[in-house]
This record gives sequence, C-alpha cells and structure tokens, in this order.
Amino acid sequence: FYSRDLFAFDGVIKKDVYFFGRDEIAYSIINKHKSNENTGLFGLRRTGKTSIIHKIQRILEQDEQAFVSIDCQNPAFHKRRWNSALYYILKEISEFYKLKVNIQSEDKFTEVEAASLFEKGILNIKQALGNRLILLIFDEIENITFGVSPSIHWEKDLDFIYFWQTLRSVYQKHNNIYTYLLVGTNPLCVEMPIISKKDNPIFNQIPYDYIQGFTVRQTREMVRTLGSAMGLRFDELLYSKLTDDLGGHPFLIRHVCSTINKLVPPERPVSVDKVTYEKAKHEFAEKYNSYLEMIINVLKEHFSDEYDMLTFLAIGDYDTFVKFAENSPLYTNHLIGYGLIARENDNYFFRIEIIKDYLSKMHRYEKLNMTTDEIWREIAERRNGLEPKLRMIVRSQLQAQLGKNIAKVEVLQVFGEPRKSKGNALAYEDLFNPSKIDIYFEDLRKIIIKHWNYFKNIFGPDKQKFDDQMHAINKNRNDAHAKEISKASHDVFRSAISDIEMKVSDFL
Repeated sequence: FYSRDLFAFDGVIKKDVYFFGRDEIAYSIINKHKSNENTGLFGLRRTGKTSIIHKIQRILEQDEQAFVSIDCQNPAFHKRRWNSALYYILKEISEFYKLKVNIQSEDKFTEVEAASLFEKGILNIKQALGNRLILLIFDEIENITFGVSPSIHWEKDLDFIYFWQTLRSVYQKHNNIYTYLLVGTNPLCVEMPIISKKDNPIFNQIPYDYIQGFTVRQTREMVRTLGSAMGLRFDELLYSKLTDDLGGHPFLIRHVCSTINKLVPPERPVSVDKVTYEKAKHEFAEKYNSYLEMIINVLKEHFSDEYDMLTFLAIGDYDTFVKFAENSPLYTNHLIGYGLIARENDNYFFRIEIIKDYLSKMHRYEKLNMTTDEIWREIAERRNGLEPKLRMIVRSQLQAQLGKNIAKVEVLQVFGEPRKSKGNALAYEDLFNPSKIDIYFEDLRKIIIKHWNYFKNIFGPDKQKFDDQMHAINKNRNDAHAKEISKASHDVFRSAISDIEMKVSDFL
C-alpha cells in the first residue's frame, strides 16, 4: 500500500485527485472567458501551467463549453506561416469536435485571403457548435513570439503581427465568438509596443497573471494528502519550511518530499522531522541539479538578460544587479512575477534559496567589481582545483601511450636535478604525488607541450593557444596579496582557465 512514491510525478497532471492549489486560477480564467475577456498566464517551467490547462479543459467539458488547445511548441504549428496557422486552428477545432463544416482547403489560405477565410470558417464552426463561445488556448506561446521563436518567420518576419491582427480583428468584430488564453513563460508578447517598426496588435490588450508559489496552506494540503497515502507523517512546522525554502514551487516541493521518502525507513507509517527534512533538502540540491536547470533553462535559452540578472544576484554582485534593475524594470518585474526573487524596501533577495545556491555554484567565478582579495582568492581556488586534475590526466595519458617505464623517464627529464635523482627511487604514480615529490604547474605544461600528440584530442588542435593559456594561468601564481592585479589580467586569466576547465571536465 505504501510502496508507490506519489511525490515523484513528473508528467502533466490530468486528474483532479493529484491537482492541488490551482483551482482558483482555473476558475478565474474560465469566468473571464465567459465574460468574453482574453487572458494570459505565465510562469517558469514546472509551475503547473499545462496542468492548469487540463483542469480548465475538464471544467469546460463538464459545462459543455467549447475549446481548443494549440501546442505552439509543436513544429506542426510553429513551422507554419501565419496564414497557414489560421487554417490549422480551424482544422483542429473541426477535427476535435468531429464537425461537418465548410472550411476552405489550406491552399486557399493565401496571405491575401487567409484573414477573411478564417473569419468565415470560425463563424461556421461556432454555428455548428450551437453558438457556444470558444476558448482558444495557446500553450508555449514563446514559440510563435517575435525574437524568441525557433522558426525564423515568427522570430524575425511579420508573421506575429499578421496572425494577431487577424485574431484581434475577428474578436472585435463579432461578439461572443471566441476568447484566447495565452500561456507561456514570459509575457513579452503583450508587453512590447512596437515590433519591427509595426504596432503590436496585442500590446496591453490581454490582462495576464503569473502563477504564484504555493501558500503554506496549499503546501500542507498537497504534502499531507500525498504523504498520508505513503505512510509519511510530516511535522507541522515542515509545511512552512517547504514553502519558504522552495518558494512555494510545487515541483520542487514534491521532489524534496520524494527524496525524504527515499531516506526514511521502509517500515510505515513513519514520522518526518526537521532533521530528516534538512538532510533531504541538502541531498536534493547536491544530486538533482538537472531539475533546477530544467526550471530556469528557458531563461538561459530565450531571456538571457533576465538569467544574467538572476546570476548577478546569486553570486553577490548586487551593484551590477541593481544597475540592470534600474535600466530594465520590465526584466525585474518578470523575475518577481516568476516568484524567483522578491523586493522589500528597495532590497532584492531570492525567494527560492535552492536556486540561488545552484546559480551561485555554477557561476561563482563570474562576479564583477571584485576586490583585490576576492580576485586572489578566485585565482588560488581555481588553480588549486585544476592542478590535481591535470596531474591525473598527464599521468594516465603518458602511461597509456608510453608504458610506465618510458613515461617515468620522460617525466624525470622535465623535472631535472635534484628532483630527478629523488624521483628515480619512486614509483611512476608517486611522481604525481605532491606529498612524495615537488611537482609544479609549470612541469605539467612542459610535459603536455613536449608530448602534444598524446593530449591534443583533450585540449584541442591549437598547441600555441594551450601554451599561452597555461602561461596566463601560472603567471599570477603567488597566493600572497602582494600586488594589485589589473582587470585586463584577471579577464585573461578567467578566459584561459575557463576554457581549460571545460576541456578537463569533458575528458574526465
């Protein structure tokens, strides 16, 4: 009975039994639709957008209302030009409800005729549906949005303009024919007034909401309900901890609870206390970075300025973040709307600490406006982290190519006296052990350059570039803060070591 992990659910929620905390959003959208109002709903990945769409569809079906859901992420839709996309909508409604209506063939939907044919087609469909109001749901709206669509005609051409000019014109001309719901990550499509020197047809025309994180009450309802069925009894204070630590993000909450389920004894029922929770939260942050990357990767891919702002705040570069915030209030509003950050008395802070920790770790060496002490700390940390990995690569590659005996001779030639005499008495592996013999960063550079053919598949074909990078990394090798280091030198160091760190990481 307790064997199934109900928290480890990654798919779209299509049944009410697993649907928590979003009923109010669904009914609000439906009520606006019935009042002939268009709406928008935005939020990060895994906040439950598609699950809310399915909830809306279930309610509309129960009320015998009409709808069609267009997955804009489907190439069958976003690969079409705007005129063909209008035909696609009519076809989807007609096929979904098995209607026998007069819709012109797709080849008739030319750029000149598409708007009028869409109008005639949608009127015929409405009549065939008993004059029911139709809800057009556009999921993953970014895929047909200028600037971010994967299809060039939506990204750079005027397809976005013509498409929405048509839908808006028909909507305004005919009363109670349809409304549309735009669902996606970012409300850019309704916020930009001008696109390619043309007025945006839906600028400020569609009121929208962000999907907010769970309240403590909603977290308690979900965790307690699912946990009870799994034999997990959560301490009452954990509902507040889950909400605060994870920003009320339901996907993260569920998967931290799933981690708890793996940690506690199999004998059920069992109580879950704060110690178990903290251990599970730490383990989740360490092992399941892919979940965090999944949630914010859409910003990294399509809204890089917002991702950069988030990174600056995470790594403690507050001054740079504030400059972005002052120059780009729209981006700041998005990050607040996502529930990633909050603002209080002109101070910004993360609402989801686990994402802050993840970004801080991933981008800890990208901070700007650093003090001299911070720069030296970074140089020391990164060199000290890279050097043992290089020793491992040099040792294994030489042994694989030359055998231990010849490899040892080659290493000792680079060492020279007096280290050569000391090294003769050591095993080959010990030549790379700093506790047994002195081996320097410069030694590794010389060995790799001397035997470049054995290493070029790791570090790339450009031998001189690698040599220059190793010199740049080793140039400021003193950990003592005896001198200033210029921004230019620091930038060169970062560029060089980042490239080699990436290649070493890929190889290992």
